[in-house]
Amino acid sequence: MFDIEDTVDVNIYRHNGFRLLDLPITASGKKVKKSFRKIEAKYKMSDTEDITLKDVLMPIVPSPKFNNYQKANSRLNDAKVRFIDEIFWFWPSNLIKYEDAVAWDYLRNKKYDDFIRYWENKRDNNVSYHNLAIFYQARSLDFYASNENTNKIVDYSKKALNYWKKTFTSGFEDFARDRVKKLNNPLLKESFVNEVFSQLQKAILSIYLDMAQNAIKLNNLDDVHKYIDLINDSGFDFKVISNTVNNLLTF
Repeated sequence: MFDIEDTVDVNIYRHNGFRLLDLPITASGKKVKKSFRKIEAKYKMSDTEDITLKDVLMPIVPSPKFNNYQKANSRLNDAKVRFIDEIFWFWPSNLIKYEDAVAWDYLRNKKYDDFIRYWENKRDNNVSYHNLAIFYQARSLDFYASNENTNKIVDYSKKALNYWKKTFTSGFEDFARDRVKKLNNPLLKESFVNEVFSQLQKAILSIYLDMAQNAIKLNNLDDVHKYIDLINDSGFDFKVISNTVNNLLTF
């Protein structure tokens, strides 16, 4: 059985292959290889292990090291792990036509309000809620990695969880399942896709479980309570919430 939690943690957006290689989730294997080779060439010409890519959707700070790009490349060359990275990255509203160029330009230029407004207004019942969930969650975890004020992290996390909750009742799961069928990859059977989505709520809450556990290690009880409240108020399935909280109590 594939355990999605083995690939999802508080650093999911800092490890995401599509984010690091600046690729859309529809990128072919050839494009993945080409992108990595460009980074590899840049590394060989550089005096530092820190490699900065220009005009990426959401640049990672500090800049990733070459081994981070190597790991990202490996993730995208593993069909099942790649699918998890797809779930935790932005999707186009149309898998055939290139319709969302303006949205990606907003993101590259850090026009975040315009990016949010684009997906709020689109409401296509496929990816709008999902993309807003990804935006807010990636931002919140970037804040977390940068040791920003906890209230700022919590505020963005609340918005992310709200959009994840809406995603579960939108058409995103069917949209993703339909895409996988068309890929016709023997490693991505329908049973695998069903398995991933059945574990998705648990995996998302495990991110906040990680944050709460780290706060316990630092003896920061105020933050622990804030992260527990995020889990309890997520609106996810009651059993998933209960199991997540119980895991924290036995930590």
